[in-house]
Amino acid sequence: KSDGKVGIGVTAPSKRLHVEDNSGYQLQVDGGNNFWNVGAGWSGYYDGSFLIANNTGDKLVIDTNGKVGIGTNSPSQKLEIDGAVLIKDSNTEGTLYLTNTSVGIKRSNAVDTANSRDVEVFTDGTGGNVVFSANGAGSAEMVVSDSGNVGIGTTSPSELLHIYNTGGAG
Repeated sequence: KSDGKVGIGVTAPSKRLHVEDNSGYQLQVDGGNNFWNVGAGWSGYYDGSFLIANNTGDKLVIDTNGKVGIGTNSPSQKLEIDGAVLIKDSNTEGTLYLTNTSVGIKRSNAVDTANSRDVEVFTDGTGGNVVFSANGAGSAEMVVSDSGNVGIGTTSPSELLHIYNTGGAG
């Protein structure tokens, strides 16, 4: 076109390169035996989502709400990864930063809630204590205080190891 815009599958391109195909992926990069597809979802297949796939299936999706799925086409959170995750830095051991006043890591069995054994590790948001919760309800079965004391059954350990038993025996 005279305005420098090229359309493939569209008669009035709106960008320099505008590819439209409402029945499948819009772009394929082929290396002979393997290929990658990239495109926007179409009617009946993740309509409106951004998809990346190879010859073995979909690998990444960004849905219409901005949620990113790796290994899943239906992410339920901002980022959902189905599979193992390795965080690595070639100069160190790797770091995962969680920033908030009370954040942490939660292992939850959301599929089998009747037999769920949720575990949480989080900071308490007040004094920098690290809290370990074995029942997933945010309770503190064990605390490591910001001074290095460990408390079991208490959220305020006063010794290097402070064990408190509410039943009086132990």
